Amino acid sequence: ATFVPTGFYGLLGNKGGIGISLTIDHTRVHIICSHLPPHKQGMGERECAFHKIWNTYSSQSKHLYCENDITLWMGDLNYRLDVDEKPSALASTIQSDYTALIPQDQLVKLRNSGGAFSDFHEGRIEFPPTYKYKKGGSQ
Repeated sequence: ATFVPTGFYGLLGNKGGIGISLTIDHTRVHIICSHLPPHKQGMGERECAFHKIWNTYSSQSKHLYCENDITLWMGDLNYRLDVDEKPSALASTIQSDYTALIPQDQLVKLRNSGGAFSDFHEGRIEFPPTYKYKKGGSQ
C-alpha cells in the first residue's frame, strides 16, 4: 500500500490518498481512495493533490503501471458545481433536470480541459448533485 498525505502542508493525513495494487487473472488492478481538499475555491489544491497522489503512487508501486492496467479511483473528491446560486435556488433544476447542471460540474470541466482525471473514464451521471444541509434546517 502507498499512503500519500496532502493535508496541512503535506504533513497531516486528514487529506490525501492511499493506493493498493493486485493482480486478478493476469490483469493488474490499482485501487486508489482519496479525500481531496474541500470548498468551491479549492480547485487548484485538488489538482495539486491529485497529481501528488498519482505521481507518488505510480513511482512507489511495486508494479510498473501500464496502459492495460485497470485503475479505480474513488473517495471524497470534493468537486463542486460552478454556479452562483445557493442549493435552495437550484432545487427546481435539481428536481426537474439535474443533467442541465453537468456542464457546470468542476470535475467535468477539469477533465474536458485535460486536467486532473482526464485519462479516467466516468460512467453516466444518473443522480442529482448532493449538498450539505444547514444543521437543524431543511436547506
